[in-house]
Amino acid sequence: MAQDIQALIASCQPPYIEIAGPSPDGYQFLQALGLQLPAKITVTNASTPITLNPFGDNPLAYKVDAVVNVRQLPYAPQSVGIILASSLPLYSDHDTAQKAVALQEYDQADVVQVAPSEVKNLHIALLLEAARALRPQGLLIIENTNPGDTPIALKLGFRPQLDAAAEATYFSQIYLAR
Repeated sequence: MAQDIQALIASCQPPYIEIAGPSPDGYQFLQALGLQLPAKITVTNASTPITLNPFGDNPLAYKVDAVVNVRQLPYAPQSVGIILASSLPLYSDHDTAQKAVALQEYDQADVVQVAPSEVKNLHIALLLEAARALRPQGLLIIENTNPGDTPIALKLGFRPQLDAAAEATYFSQIYLAR
């Protein structure tokens, strides 16, 4: 499995984009699987700089390469080789009502027909935008998946590359674009 996925990674042409980055501790599940990403990844987030607390009480500020909105990625259709997301939350506001709406959107039959700007669920927005922006055979790599992500990805034509056991172990998935 890992060799096949590494071959897919190697076949993807730039650009390689990280959404909701940076990920200071990297993509640990990829490392656990023995996979390596391309050398230059464009790190994006909704603002810059980003302040993270990876080591407890010592917040660190990180600059990003580009400010982007996950609901409207600034990339032409079928122009991106790999999209990565390790820290993308399910919803943008931290109130309970937003979480409930975001979770309910997984159950909407027509959600794959909705514009990304219209959904509250940031994972669904990412899946919709990745389906548009990724080249055929491009990869969408999501760390910290939600159980509703894969059914939506399948509706959009993505093919999961990790089996259910690996996805459950790592809470992550690698999707191949059609």
